[in-house]
Amino acid sequence: PLFDGKSLTGWTATNFGGEGDVVVKDGAIIMELGGDMTGIHYAKDDLPRIDYEIAFEGKKLKGNDFFCTTTFPVGDSFCSLVVGGWSGSTVGLSSIDGKDASENETRSLQRFQLDQWYKVRLRVTQERIEAWIDDQRVVELFRSGYLSWVEAHLLSLGSLARLVARMDAATRVSDESGAIAAPAPSTAH
Repeated sequence: PLFDGKSLTGWTATNFGGEGDVVVKDGAIIMELGGDMTGIHYAKDDLPRIDYEIAFEGKKLKGNDFFCTTTFPVGDSFCSLVVGGWSGSTVGLSSIDGKDASENETRSLQRFQLDQWYKVRLRVTQERIEAWIDDQRVVELFRSGYLSWVEAHLLSLGSLARLVARMDAATRVSDESGAIAAPAPSTAH
């Protein structure tokens, strides 16, 4: 698993400037409210870059903004799955044709409650990027070369990253849901 439920081994707190504390408590990574953004990034280089799937859970502890945004590798670059962005309800990929998740065709709106765990699953293949929240597909983007990927400060992390903005949030990755594996072929379109 990527997270052992006990420590931040394999993870590093991201220095954005003004970030909150990152601690492990009750089997979850807690990212506390900071001045603007708090995050962690995976510190190892053993992640696949294509043809993989990752699953994790996130929950808002307080606040009303990004609580479960994840930046992930796609080939030679990175993309971000925004969960709970722009005042707490936007879901989508950033960025496509220079447009962030609030402006592009992957955007959807979803209400996220405080103190409720949400299961997130992300699949990256040669053909597409897909994401599910609580088993409901929220993103399906066929890769056609027009993704412009993430902002430069996130690209510098060079790995899987979890971000929260202007709120406290928790993340947990269990043995059952946290393995990175080659995805099963998708039959849904």
